[in-house]
Amino acid sequence: MLFAATLAASALTLTTTFFPNQPATHVPIAIAGSILYPFLKRWTNYALLFLALLYVSTGLNASRTLGFDILSLPPHSSLLHSNLLLNGAIYIANITVETIYMHADVEDDIKSGINSLAVRMYGYSKPVLSLMALAYGALVLSSGFTAGFGVWYFSAAAVSAAILLGIVAKVDLKDGKQCEVYFFGGNAIVMATLAAGLWGEYQYGRVALAASAAAVL
Repeated sequence: MLFAATLAASALTLTTTFFPNQPATHVPIAIAGSILYPFLKRWTNYALLFLALLYVSTGLNASRTLGFDILSLPPHSSLLHSNLLLNGAIYIANITVETIYMHADVEDDIKSGINSLAVRMYGYSKPVLSLMALAYGALVLSSGFTAGFGVWYFSAAAVSAAILLGIVAKVDLKDGKQCEVYFFGGNAIVMATLAAGLWGEYQYGRVALAASAAAVL
């Protein structure tokens, strides 16, 4: 209960601080989801899929802080499709690094009967994680292609995907310390690289050029 309450308090603080313009329904959903997650672990190995979905749902709603609702776009919008592909990539990346982290205690979890995705994958984790890393790369590149991005984004997206794949290939899942290091450091590098590509594209790439042309016209 203490863990669930801590997650709920964190969700409330982060959501209202960084995303103050969230719709009224999103905040209680985020809080309820954070409370539900620890209890899901008692019933299923797939609780992490639910937790990662909460992260992505917050990201999808974050555009409202800029006064623009990405989810209000028509279904055929390439911008909407690009955003959904990007969030799908982040969803998979999050599950990948979180599952690596869970391997730090996977043998103890198995002995104790604790559910986790690492427990479910145990024995063939590397192939599954490798496929997930490849899927991440395919989705971030597809997102950029759909949005019409240029070299700034694609360079960073390719490096980000290569880093995630390299993490999966290099990490020793039987070494708890390595799992922790690659989770915290690796996740930060993968996401920071992708964010740098988006920033570069916005500042100097095709998006910036199109905005400048529109302003002149």
